[in-house]
Amino acid sequence: MGNGEPWGAKWRSSSGFIMFTVVIGLFCQIFLYSYIVPVLSYMVEHRLQLSASQIQKITIIVLTLHGGFAVVMTPILTYYVNKTQHRKIPLLISLFWCFIGTLLIAFAHSLRMLVLGRALQAIAGCAGWIISFATIDDNINPAYTGKALRLTFTSLATAILTGPAISGVLLQFAGYWATWSVPLCILVMSFIARLIMLEDTMLPATSDETSSLLNSVKSPQLSPRGGNRICSIILSDIGFLVSFLNIMMEGIISTGFDTTLPIFLQRQFGMKPAAVGLIFLALQVPGVVISPFIGLLRSKMGLRFPTTFGWVIMALLFWLLGSLGKDVSSEITTSDVHIQRADMFVCVVIFIGFVAAIIRGAGMLQMKGIANNLQDHKGHTLTSEMYSFADIGFNSGAFVGPLLSGYVSEVSGFFYMTLTMGKSSRRV
Repeated sequence: MGNGEPWGAKWRSSSGFIMFTVVIGLFCQIFLYSYIVPVLSYMVEHRLQLSASQIQKITIIVLTLHGGFAVVMTPILTYYVNKTQHRKIPLLISLFWCFIGTLLIAFAHSLRMLVLGRALQAIAGCAGWIISFATIDDNINPAYTGKALRLTFTSLATAILTGPAISGVLLQFAGYWATWSVPLCILVMSFIARLIMLEDTMLPATSDETSSLLNSVKSPQLSPRGGNRICSIILSDIGFLVSFLNIMMEGIISTGFDTTLPIFLQRQFGMKPAAVGLIFLALQVPGVVISPFIGLLRSKMGLRFPTTFGWVIMALLFWLLGSLGKDVSSEITTSDVHIQRADMFVCVVIFIGFVAAIIRGAGMLQMKGIANNLQDHKGHTLTSEMYSFADIGFNSGAFVGPLLSGYVSEVSGFFYMTLTMGKSSRRV
């Protein structure tokens, strides 16, 4: 430690430690969104002391809140994040309020307390998401940005994969408070890591060899007129609009499953929280398994054909899923038939997981290509703008998904909900 450097400045400001801090922070945000899904039914009946008939409505409210707040807050938070030089304090503040929101949810004895906790989670999570990507942009050398983003999205996939599975298993076998201890511990770990982290801007002006690994990557500042011109160019691009719709539909399907599938499985097949969580795991594992092959397929065939094929197959699978779950209780005469139909239902869910892997990320890749083309021709860096649009697209889907799927499922049944999703998939 020399030249007035803080203790452990070398490793605290290293690209590896900064990436660890960012990854665990982003993991928390996605983990918390889906973690509550298998727990909600228990909370409504045993914590809030409400009728089981209210479960679907409360699930819609809780999941819609997250997407709605994210859509509204993303432009506002992005504006203020771009105005600040340091990321550490905003990161700590967002994490603190995320912790408070999670505590409120865990201790909730009323719907008002549950909604308040979820709102705090949503706003803090949105801020943490934006600040984390800004931290990568500011501190990671451009030569390592691609690897950093791949690591980041791998952590997000892991969070989606493990959240409902862990909460469902813990709720059934370890109890309510053990279930909530896991996300709270992860949040504490993330807070400590962010407290230790040193940004490039916090180091003395005379930098050592660490500075070769870290580089403040600043996008050129556009004038308001230039920014408006760039936005108009982006919004008039048909490829961008298709990509935005693709990302939004991903959000609708993902949150639509979160809203309706746990309740349907419990009512129709009598599944416990652990089984529900493991089915969500089955929905995500295929994507992890075939992800390398999807990348190879896209490199050889491009994005258009595999993605179009994926949406067509997705529409057919939604129809099949709804047919297997269509008010079958009156038709079932033996437990063997009931089990067989449940097994077939799970198999279709797994196939949906495979097809979802073909679709997932296509919109983001298309947006990135558009950003690169505009950068080449216009001389501006548009990657951050594209990330913001992608975030708004997915969160718009996360807002519409619970409302659409929950309402149709409640009014017309699970079969018509899957038909609605299938028709929407076909139109993409």
